[in-house]
Amino acid sequence: MNWKKRKMMLAWLFWFALILVGLVVSYFQGYFGDVIRGDTTGLSIVIGAVFLLGLIWNFRNALRIQKELNSAFVIEASCEEADKFSKNPLNQVYSCVLYDDQSECAEHTRNLMAINARAGYVPDQGNLVESIHARLELTEKYTLYICEALTALGLFGTLIGFMMMVQGGLGNMLNSAGNVESIVQSIKQVLGGIGTALYTTLVGLACALPLLLLHLIVKNGTSELVIKITEIGERYVLPNLPKNMEK
Repeated sequence: MNWKKRKMMLAWLFWFALILVGLVVSYFQGYFGDVIRGDTTGLSIVIGAVFLLGLIWNFRNALRIQKELNSAFVIEASCEEADKFSKNPLNQVYSCVLYDDQSECAEHTRNLMAINARAGYVPDQGNLVESIHARLELTEKYTLYICEALTALGLFGTLIGFMMMVQGGLGNMLNSAGNVESIVQSIKQVLGGIGTALYTTLVGLACALPLLLLHLIVKNGTSELVIKITEIGERYVLPNLPKNMEK
């Protein structure tokens, strides 16, 4: 049963392990060296560094969402237990769990109780839930921005490669007719431009797509958390709030 509560983090670790295996295999097959030698601008190394930054940021957010999910499951279990055996389940859950819990689910429950205590009616949790969802997704959006940056860097490298090929290679080749050494050097510049164009595009896409997959896993985990918080509010919190007056 516990693995179901941690399925978001397990899915993240599974795909991360596959990515890691792919990187290790690529390294021992010599693909890393081919890319470094083929991309004379070094832009592929920059793309790899940006990918590593995005991976660390995404992992940080995955841990945060999993921690929030764990707290939500604990609060749900406490509410379910209190609802069975207590005449005032919210007070019992508050004294046992909520008073020192800083999770989003606990904060949401305290907000509902506070609004009810001040205003005297059962509040609508829709706006609060939307606020939680927006706040949770705010930091993870940076992973999506990094994915877009990786793709853009790959395309930028493509443009640089073609510029190297046209200006440095083909241009010199036309100006050095009859000079064998100059023609050979121009051909090397053309091949260097092609290598830069192809390798940067390949590295950009190869880094952006796995990171986008990990981003979607965390995004789905965020949606699962928001759904769980909403369910707890609807099933255990709102029905047990005092109904002193109509809104």
